[in-house]
Amino acid sequence: MDCPRLFMSEVIETTEEINRLHYVACITQSDGYVDPDTGKFVLTEYYLLKRNYCCNSKCRHCPYRGK
Repeated sequence: MDCPRLFMSEVIETTEEINRLHYVACITQSDGYVDPDTGKFVLTEYYLLKRNYCCNSKCRHCPYRGK
Protein backbone atom coordinates (compact mmCIF):
# COMPACT_ATOMS: atom_id res chain seq x y z
CA MET A 1 0.00 0.00 0.00
CA ASP A 2 1.41 3.36 -1.01
CA CYS A 3 -0.35 5.68 1.44
CA PRO A 4 1.41 8.40 3.43
CA ARG A 5 1.20 8.02 7.21
CA LEU A 6 -0.80 10.40 9.36
CA PHE A 7 0.76 11.66 12.57
CA MET A 8 -0.96 13.04 15.67
CA SER A 9 0.41 16.51 14.97
CA GLU A 10 -1.82 16.61 11.87
CA VAL A 11 -4.98 15.74 13.79
CA ILE A 12 -7.28 18.28 15.38
CA GLU A 13 -9.80 15.78 16.76
CA THR A 14 -10.83 12.21 16.17
CA THR A 15 -14.33 11.59 14.95
CA GLU A 16 -16.77 8.81 15.68
CA GLU A 17 -15.99 7.38 12.22
CA ILE A 18 -12.24 7.36 12.94
CA ASN A 19 -12.88 5.64 16.27
CA ARG A 20 -15.00 3.02 14.48
CA LEU A 21 -12.38 2.43 11.79
CA HIS A 22 -9.66 2.08 14.43
CA TYR A 23 -11.76 -0.36 16.47
CA VAL A 24 -12.54 -2.55 13.44
CA ALA A 25 -8.90 -2.49 12.33
CA CYS A 26 -7.73 -3.55 15.80
CA ILE A 27 -10.20 -6.41 16.23
CA THR A 28 -9.28 -7.72 12.77
CA GLN A 29 -5.59 -7.37 13.71
CA SER A 30 -4.88 -4.91 10.90
CA ASP A 31 -1.77 -2.76 10.97
CA GLY A 32 -3.76 0.32 10.03
CA TYR A 33 -6.61 1.93 8.16
CA VAL A 34 -7.08 4.78 5.69
CA ASP A 35 -8.31 8.04 7.20
CA PRO A 36 -11.52 8.92 5.32
CA ASP A 37 -10.83 12.67 5.41
CA THR A 38 -7.17 12.74 4.37
CA GLY A 39 -6.67 9.43 2.55
CA LYS A 40 -3.56 8.82 4.66
CA PHE A 41 -2.68 5.45 6.23
CA VAL A 42 -2.96 5.49 10.04
CA LEU A 43 -1.20 2.89 12.19
CA THR A 44 -3.37 1.11 14.75
CA GLU A 45 -2.65 0.66 18.43
CA TYR A 46 -2.58 -3.09 17.64
CA TYR A 47 0.35 -2.60 15.25
CA LEU A 48 2.18 -0.18 17.54
CA LEU A 49 1.92 -2.58 20.51
CA LYS A 50 3.14 -5.41 18.28
CA ARG A 51 6.14 -3.28 17.29
CA ASN A 52 6.89 -2.90 21.02
CA TYR A 53 8.53 0.54 21.08
CA CYS A 54 7.77 4.21 20.51
CA CYS A 55 9.22 5.80 17.37
CA ASN A 56 8.56 9.36 18.67
CA SER A 57 6.58 10.24 15.54
CA LYS A 58 3.47 11.21 17.53
CA CYS A 59 1.32 8.53 15.91
CA ARG A 60 -2.42 9.08 16.38
CA HIS A 61 -3.02 5.85 18.32
CA CYS A 62 0.33 5.59 20.11
CA PRO A 63 -0.02 3.46 23.26
CA TYR A 64 3.35 4.70 24.58
CA ARG A 65 2.50 8.42 24.91
CA GLY A 66 3.83 9.84 28.15
CA LYS A 67 5.86 6.75 29.03
